[in-house]
Amino acid sequence: MTSAIQTTHAKFVASHPAATWLPRLRSVALESLERHGFPTVALEDYRYTNLKPAAERAIDYLGRSEQPPQTQPEAAPAAAADALRIEVVNGRLQRLPEDLPAGLTLRRLSAGDKAQHDLIAAQINEAGQRGAGLVEFNAAFLTDALQIDVAPGVTLPTPLYLDLWSDGQPISNLPRVLVRCGDGSNATVIEHFRGTGAGSTNSVTQLACGTGAQLEYVKLQTESTDAHHLATQIATLAAGSCLNATYIDLGSALARNDLHCDLAGAGASASLRGAYLAADAQHLDAHIWINHRAPHTQSRATHRGIAKDRGRIVFDGKITVASGADGTDAALQNRNLLLNDGAEIDTKPELEIYADDVKCSHGATTGQLDPMSVFYLRSRGLTDVQARQMLIGAFTRKITGHIGMPTLRQLVESSIDDRISES
Repeated sequence: MTSAIQTTHAKFVASHPAATWLPRLRSVALESLERHGFPTVALEDYRYTNLKPAAERAIDYLGRSEQPPQTQPEAAPAAAADALRIEVVNGRLQRLPEDLPAGLTLRRLSAGDKAQHDLIAAQINEAGQRGAGLVEFNAAFLTDALQIDVAPGVTLPTPLYLDLWSDGQPISNLPRVLVRCGDGSNATVIEHFRGTGAGSTNSVTQLACGTGAQLEYVKLQTESTDAHHLATQIATLAAGSCLNATYIDLGSALARNDLHCDLAGAGASASLRGAYLAADAQHLDAHIWINHRAPHTQSRATHRGIAKDRGRIVFDGKITVASGADGTDAALQNRNLLLNDGAEIDTKPELEIYADDVKCSHGATTGQLDPMSVFYLRSRGLTDVQARQMLIGAFTRKITGHIGMPTLRQLVESSIDDRISES
């Protein structure tokens, strides 16, 4: 695998010339990737998910000549009408919107000056230390990135909606997004991954919240069920800041979402929620690492999975409380529905505590729909299918109901209902 990556990288660099600072960043990432290797099932964090097919497809696609988009993105979802839409096609930023609200800056990596490049390079290199191969792979083949800056004290009146579309061509999509919320700011950022065909995505999103900042982040993944989707989010929270994040995975044949959340400042808090629906032979994997490094921090993580047919859900959540992080209040919960014998759910919540005076809990449940609830709904005139769909919908709305933007919440819930009806 390493030799294939090296050969592909050499061809990629030759066909993607860039300013002097970018090849250095790519080279550092490649060296780190060669040391660590692409994640395999030999690693504990990946033992339930074989990423070899995703790696082979990504390398194969990167070795091919790129073509311009063959099809236009499908019409933007209705939720985009209430947001500032940023269009990304096949991992490439198309254009930046004009008439931005005061206090918001959008900048392409390729358009910045040297000081800006150095800052972004430092952020990307730092992120690579937590990526276990996936983040390094993204950086090794980087061509551009989007930086989103919210000025201190600014509340954005409009959510940012990143519409990431894949048109099904054999192209590796490697989007990179860096979000920085200044002290006391308030913003909503949405990433919607969608598309057609056997796509290949490996995205990295970095979220940095300044002192007292509040950020709502929503990631919706509805890519083709022939696609491979790998995504990493790295969040760093300063003192008194708050991250409210929701993750929804409905598409892709193979998908993995890694979230690294670092509560670095006293009084920081994070509320992290996820919902996943794996049908047919889908394999959906969600990993979260929550690191409490400062005193009086709080985290709540609630994830719910649904598996049917030969679908498989993997959840691995770990909360670490560092020495000195006294007063930490953390809870991790994973609940799952297993709808038939052919489906599979693997769950592993963990706690690792090195401080005193903390309040921490974790738990996981896996079960089936309550037959008495199904019977009750059928006695009220619903068919068996309708009753089951209603209960499954109620199960996921415990997650989606926390999305603050009404039109986006409706989009997510209708997408889940569509997947339930298909199954």
